[in-house]
Amino acid sequence: MAVWFLFLLEPSLTNNLYWPHFNASGTSGRLVDLVNLHLTTVRTGDVDLTTMANMDGSTLAFPPAYPRKVLFTELYSLARAIHDLRNTTNAFGINAHDLLQSEEGRQWLDMRPIDNNPLSVDAEVAFLTSINLTRYDVLWQNEVVVAITETIWVENALGTQQRLALNGLSYAYAPWTSVELYCAANNFDKIGVPFAGMMGLQGDSTNYEEQVGVFYYQIGPFESIDAFFVAVPSPLGAVYTAYQISLFRSLESNPRFRNAFEALGAVSLTPLPPNFDGSGLSFFGGHVLCLYNTATPYSQTMFSFDISFICAFHNNTECINVLTRAQDTLAQMEFHQLAALIPQAVASMPSLQFAQYTQNASSVWLLLQQPLLTSDPSWSFFGWLAIFDWIQD
Repeated sequence: MAVWFLFLLEPSLTNNLYWPHFNASGTSGRLVDLVNLHLTTVRTGDVDLTTMANMDGSTLAFPPAYPRKVLFTELYSLARAIHDLRNTTNAFGINAHDLLQSEEGRQWLDMRPIDNNPLSVDAEVAFLTSINLTRYDVLWQNEVVVAITETIWVENALGTQQRLALNGLSYAYAPWTSVELYCAANNFDKIGVPFAGMMGLQGDSTNYEEQVGVFYYQIGPFESIDAFFVAVPSPLGAVYTAYQISLFRSLESNPRFRNAFEALGAVSLTPLPPNFDGSGLSFFGGHVLCLYNTATPYSQTMFSFDISFICAFHNNTECINVLTRAQDTLAQMEFHQLAALIPQAVASMPSLQFAQYTQNASSVWLLLQQPLLTSDPSWSFFGWLAIFDWIQD
């Protein structure tokens, strides 16, 4: 009996919470996946795990842009910025002799006696807000991969706690294509140096050519461009969350809907944006910071306003079959509450668009742009798919 009792206890003794099968391959791993899924779109509030109980069993991929999103959307409030700047481990200084060279500099120093009592963080925030300084922004960059570590504490009925690691990414250096946009704080030695010459961007004629020329003449001069991280608007995030809740509830409560949903299958879509549709065009990529991609020819397609014409952007017969089944499945879902949120979400939407370096048959270089949402619902279908991916990233 004693041996049998130990055999029964074994699944519960593998962790400090005494929960059976609470391990990385079981409930613990599932909990981590569910919380990570929630954190990608909603950072505060309660999590109803039952609304996500019908997710498939695959392990969630960690979005590479997630740490940068946390940094730019949560850690740059005035209070957090002031606190972190005061406690930075890097010491920076200003040469006081430079300040003494101007009347304004001398006044600035006189206002800061050695024995001056510093303001509290809250008092400094209140002061800055009173003079209409309400945000602390840092320019987007891709020189450094933002490090992040997130954990949660899980507590059982006995009050025993166990910490679980949700995700983690180490600090690292990246390709730094954002150097084309602006000088960073550690690039003071490069200020005044002709960037194009330093990077070898000019052609033999000393003019900007090809993608480099398109960037310079249509986007802006090198080292003079501000790039900011654009957060998903709250109303748009609310629509996404409401959709997820409605979807999982329908999967749980409606067997007919669940069977139809699971039978949908997958289809790969490579649509051609209508503004990119033209004869004799060669395409050189949509990342404006990548200046040396080689040409790629795109097939030409036609488009219109229903499922068959949505798929005309893609030129794939399987597309029509999958979307027809998806439309039939969607008709079984409850959308009344979700529909009420959509107008506000659309109104909050920033101007989102695809871009593409191109060259026409006359060898003229262009920067084509395609808004994600237009008056054409056939194209906007693909635009909403891109927006869905943006929210999840």
